[in-house]
Amino acid sequence: MTATVRESQNGSSRGRLKSNIVTTAVTDKPSVFAFPTFGSYLAAWVTWKKASDRQFSLRGLALRAKKSPSLITMIARGERSTTADACADLCRVMGLSAQERKYVGVLVEREHAKSPATVVIAENKLAALRPVGADHVIDSDAFEIVSQWYHLTIVEMTEIKSFRPDPGWIASELGASVTPAMVISSLELLLRLGLLAKTPEGSYRKTHERLRTTANIPSIAIRSCHKQLIQKAYNAVERQSVDERFLSTLTFPVPAHKLNEARQLIAEFRDQFVSTLRTQNEPYDEIYHLNIQFFRATAHAQTKNRIQGASAK
Repeated sequence: MTATVRESQNGSSRGRLKSNIVTTAVTDKPSVFAFPTFGSYLAAWVTWKKASDRQFSLRGLALRAKKSPSLITMIARGERSTTADACADLCRVMGLSAQERKYVGVLVEREHAKSPATVVIAENKLAALRPVGADHVIDSDAFEIVSQWYHLTIVEMTEIKSFRPDPGWIASELGASVTPAMVISSLELLLRLGLLAKTPEGSYRKTHERLRTTANIPSIAIRSCHKQLIQKAYNAVERQSVDERFLSTLTFPVPAHKLNEARQLIAEFRDQFVSTLRTQNEPYDEIYHLNIQFFRATAHAQTKNRIQGASAK
């Protein structure tokens, strides 16, 4: 299976997983009840705060919470687990209500869960704390599978020749930000969604050759996944040799009427790239991410007017 997470032109995604999720507008304050981790909520909250308050700064947040800006950044990126102390201080500064603080506390409990049983207990607490009618994930499985990068990576790992159905080994391959308990919970989720199946030997196998995300996954989940994978590419610059990675950037002018054609060309390249590298008779050795970013580098007139208007106030 080739796992593809992509946005359509209207900001949603298209494909096969089904979900009934209320999508919050980008300019709205994010609801903590719509996030699978405190780190992902913190990242969305900081983005919202920067957009709505010109005086806000990450350094100011860190100063009021008595934490270092680097720690807050690592928590938001999923590179550092959240301690109860850091969580309490950040929630206080962010102005979360008592119920929201309780919810965040349980998110942190789940993050530090040592067994699948404690993960389930935490998930039941989260369900009980969500307000009736709140903008939260109705199909939380669909949100979770897209918003966290490692779920689909685990699916693909089952095809490499060195794969071991051991949560400890899988976690060690995925890096410090993923714990064995998170892997166990992920495997249960992937089995529940039918993306993995158990083999008679006790291992796992993929059940679909190709997977694309659905139009009903909220843009906040898609953005979370994209940001995590871009961050991993950023980390690869420092941590991987040039023999292990290939990073390239092009900067060039484009006529606006050719943007749809550009999207089509990228989609065709992506599919051809994967089909060329996949083999039927050779074993796979590693899992790789292919990130393709094609975005505007200049501010068009509407953006400039909006920025100038904001600075004049």
